[in-house]
Amino acid sequence: MQHLIIVKYSEAVTDREAFLREVGELFKGLTEIKGIRGVRLLPGKPLRENRYDLIIKISMEESALEAYDKSEIHRRWKSDYTKYVLKKAIFDCEDAEWIM
Repeated sequence: MQHLIIVKYSEAVTDREAFLREVGELFKGLTEIKGIRGVRLLPGKPLRENRYDLIIKISMEESALEAYDKSEIHRRWKSDYTKYVLKKAIFDCEDAEWIM
């Protein structure tokens, strides 16, 4: 399955490239969790105010979702990065070739 975290940055993100690198460093360790196949960051082009800034795409077995939720990486994302997130949406779907 694909676990997508769709993020709109808050005004606290002043350097988008540095923030993207930092988030990439945080999430790269997820592949050590059994059932997580990969992580990909897809930066957006927020050309208008109603656009989102980032998709964090985690490819995983559905059974790995609970381990991800309990992981230190997920806890750090929620505790340390909340101030950088104005809005977010979580979207889980089946694997499909047409998804990124």
